[in-house]
Amino acid sequence: MSPNTSAPVSDLAPPLHMLARESASFAYMRFASSFGPAARISVRGAGQKVIILPGFMASDQSMGRLRRSLIEAGFDAYALGMGRNLGVDADIFDRIDARIEALQIDEPVTLVGWSLGGLIAREYAKRSPHRVAKVITMGSPFSGNPRANNAWRIYELLAGYKVDQPPI
Repeated sequence: MSPNTSAPVSDLAPPLHMLARESASFAYMRFASSFGPAARISVRGAGQKVIILPGFMASDQSMGRLRRSLIEAGFDAYALGMGRNLGVDADIFDRIDARIEALQIDEPVTLVGWSLGGLIAREYAKRSPHRVAKVITMGSPFSGNPRANNAWRIYELLAGYKVDQPPI
């Protein structure tokens, strides 16, 4: 327990002064992930289909380095193709289905999701297990208090609903 509250420490958001450091780190990582060279990865692909789902406020461009890295490693990696991720909407799964169909993928895909993209990937796999070979999540907050961060206020403002009451 925190000394000044009855809430467990894990349920508390970091202090607001940390937001400046998080913002600077966020800006650096967005630039590096968008424009950095492909990273060498030890796993080798054999043409497996991979779709990358960006996190909240991220876009396909910001996932470019990951996509380039997977392509160089032998995977067929694709952007989600839905623009900037501003939160979940009721038709997100239909839009993922449409993207898979537009790519003419007729085998189960691997979904790689960062943060909110990972949550979306997990839920999509539950809904459409016949379309998903596996889900890989990176930094996805799928357990714990959804307000134990400093981004939830921005999320609610942009998404138009409470962080703990998504439309799906």
